[in-house]
Amino acid sequence: MMADIVTLDRADKIAADALRHWGGNASDPQRVRMRDNIIYRVARRDGTLSALRIHRDDRYSSQAVRSEIAFLMLLERADFLCPRPLRTVDNRLMVTEGGCAVTMLAWIFGKRAAEMTEDLNGPFENRQRLFFDFGNVIAHFHNTVDAMELPLGFERPSWDAEALLGNNPHWGRFWENPNLTTGERSILIEARKKARGDLEDYISIGDDFGLIHGDIQLENVIVYQRRMGLIDMSDFGPGFRLYDLCSVLVDRIDSPYLEQETAALIEGYRSRRELPDHALDYIPMMIMLRTMALAGWVMDRFHSEEPEMRDYAARAAKTAKDWLEQG
Repeated sequence: MMADIVTLDRADKIAADALRHWGGNASDPQRVRMRDNIIYRVARRDGTLSALRIHRDDRYSSQAVRSEIAFLMLLERADFLCPRPLRTVDNRLMVTEGGCAVTMLAWIFGKRAAEMTEDLNGPFENRQRLFFDFGNVIAHFHNTVDAMELPLGFERPSWDAEALLGNNPHWGRFWENPNLTTGERSILIEARKKARGDLEDYISIGDDFGLIHGDIQLENVIVYQRRMGLIDMSDFGPGFRLYDLCSVLVDRIDSPYLEQETAALIEGYRSRRELPDHALDYIPMMIMLRTMALAGWVMDRFHSEEPEMRDYAARAAKTAKDWLEQG
């Protein structure tokens, strides 16, 4: 839980002190999000809005944070819609305040896909168009990063098989989520073992592995002035492109139209980037891997009695059970 790593009082002081590096602010920073980073909405003296981020010092090194900022700058130069890093008055992109890395991004105005309820829950044509666009922007993102020349010293955590299914997954040992029942824990352990073999099969027949966003959910897809882009790159790193594509479907697991939405997503992706037919067989597994990762992610971000803990655990177990039954 973020509050256990950086207390809120300490975080508020870090934010207030760090603002001097960017020339101060017109009003007190407003804390708007606490997950992997603590994020503040800042009204600056020149009238613009920005997002000040205090980074978790237990998750990523200062070099990994610098690599994220360099990555965002490369995306911006490639005209991909994403948050724009802001320099300090003495031309730095990251400062250390109170022992924590602090960065500032320009505020992106727009609508998150998670807020597009009329389209997500509306007529088939609207959902088809929306999921086509999701697939298209994810392919655009993958194409853009493949064309990048990364700087020396680039450091980001991997989303490889070990990070997803190893003894110490990147987001936590999901099978130890305390809100799992004994039966659910057994299901996740069985699914984890089978998925490791299936993932090796996928790699052997030709996977698409490279830089991925790592956390594509509807909350992180944004539309601004008819352009679609991605925000919150704090988890990006090398990984399976199919995992990135399937992550957006986890928000729609309970949709009665999931099959149609998946087809539209694939069509949109293929309109901009190759996706071989053999990869489609692994989509249910990738969706499951994402639910497993989230069941691990939630463990150090919520107290065990909070309903989110049970929701994430139950969803992972159900998805794993369904996947195992499919054979």
